[in-house]
Amino acid sequence: IIMGNEAGRNLDSGRCNILIGPQAGCDLSSGCNNFLFGYYAGTNLTTGSDNIALGQNAMGAGTVTGSKNIALGKCAGKSVTSGGENIFLGSYAGQCMTACSYNVIIGALAGCKVVREYNLMIGFGAGRNTCSATGNTFVGTYAGKCNTTGENNTFIGRYAGGYSASITGDCNIIIGRATVLPDATANKQLTIGHGSDYWVEGDSSYNVTVAGIATVYA
Repeated sequence: IIMGNEAGRNLDSGRCNILIGPQAGCDLSSGCNNFLFGYYAGTNLTTGSDNIALGQNAMGAGTVTGSKNIALGKCAGKSVTSGGENIFLGSYAGQCMTACSYNVIIGALAGCKVVREYNLMIGFGAGRNTCSATGNTFVGTYAGKCNTTGENNTFIGRYAGGYSASITGDCNIIIGRATVLPDATANKQLTIGHGSDYWVEGDSSYNVTVAGIATVYA
């Protein structure tokens, strides 16, 4: 099914595609089973298959050869090329992702700069400034906003990780609204609290301090 000015214009051997909107799937050649809906949705998709792109310019800028991607929202997954099995939901979600796979990014502006794999980012602006980093889990509005290159971090809560510090450390755990790390460049830290006030704090030697009670050493 093809509807729209120049939609599927270059379609060759591809089959079972649904292309709806001006220039939707314009460059699609041999890809199959794609659903592209919206102005410029998947316009440069060529050989990729089993992709879903809904929204203006969703998965619309890169030459898409990857498969099994889902991009819903304006410019969601806009730059995808050979990446596969990604999920981008929300305006500009994962808009810089190109060749990497296995990301789940949900929320407007979530993961809008990330270019690596195995990231889970849920919430408006979650992981907004994360770029070349893998394996992060950020849940909450602007959770992990300040993480830049830190990897394998888990931040849960609104603005978890704080408002402004550039986090480059790896394997850190933060729970709580705007809770920050003692050292934004260090690894294997644990903080549970609010801001810089902690109920529980752990260091890279796995020593844990419970506020007002004691420090337990590994």
